[in-house]
Amino acid sequence: MKKKLLLMASTIILIVMTCTGCMTASSYADSISGKNYSNTQDTAIPQTDIKGMVEGYLSTQSSAGSDRKAVVIMMDGFRANAIEGFFGYGQGIARLAAEGGLYFTKPANMDTDSNIGRGTNMLSIMTGVEPSAMDILKSTDVKRETPKSMAANFAANYQTAFYTDYSNYINHHLAQELAVNLMPSLTATAFDDIHAMQYEMVSSLKSKSVILAASSNLYDAAGGDYSTGNVSYMNAVINFNSYVEEIINQAQTRNDEEWLIVVTSTFGGEEQMNSNKSIHNSLTFLASNRKITDGKFV
Repeated sequence: MKKKLLLMASTIILIVMTCTGCMTASSYADSISGKNYSNTQDTAIPQTDIKGMVEGYLSTQSSAGSDRKAVVIMMDGFRANAIEGFFGYGQGIARLAAEGGLYFTKPANMDTDSNIGRGTNMLSIMTGVEPSAMDILKSTDVKRETPKSMAANFAANYQTAFYTDYSNYINHHLAQELAVNLMPSLTATAFDDIHAMQYEMVSSLKSKSVILAASSNLYDAAGGDYSTGNVSYMNAVINFNSYVEEIINQAQTRNDEEWLIVVTSTFGGEEQMNSNKSIHNSLTFLASNRKITDGKFV
């Protein structure tokens, strides 16, 4: 009975939010119709640029003299069209879009002939390098320690935390790098569920300058069906958006700090860009509380 009630409640929430999305579709459409959110390959931001953009923000002096810090959340399996279901509420990703912007990104191998598997897109964001340059074409290939990931790179200058519900990423992709670059300023932790990971992220705002998170929660919830009619997937999307809202709220209470908050999808854009590429080369997206101008967070 309890499970049935929970399912009914989740379904009602989904229906309400989906209808609200329909009524406020114009606001979502306005957001994605501008130059920031263009669905062309020429204007989409390469996933490999994100690492350098975050580095640039952290290394630039704040005009107010506040400490600059960053949260970067990478979500596997988050299709951009799912955003419309909750956009009208103005929370989470919609709030980031209003404060900064909503942008299309593209996997690194969009501009190459490399047949890179879906599971390696996280490495494009983490290292700023196309995975095939590291001889990685599928998720089971182990990353070498160079080039450094964002986690190891930022830990050289900042108290950094890396959280994920994908333990294989820490145990394999980061294992060699972490073994070579022993850094007491870097914490890498795997969690069983995204709620526990979100709780730790909020708690870490007090002690960390850089918080990185990578989750496959939405990919697992979708089960291959990324349609907005998939209740399990959309419930996971809505729950994740509420987590983002809480992180924003907590970060903005820290008046002596300027937080860059970035949510980016590693796979699962709104549409396929090139007909001669496989479906995993779909457009991906980035939402941030800072606008992107000339390839920089400002």
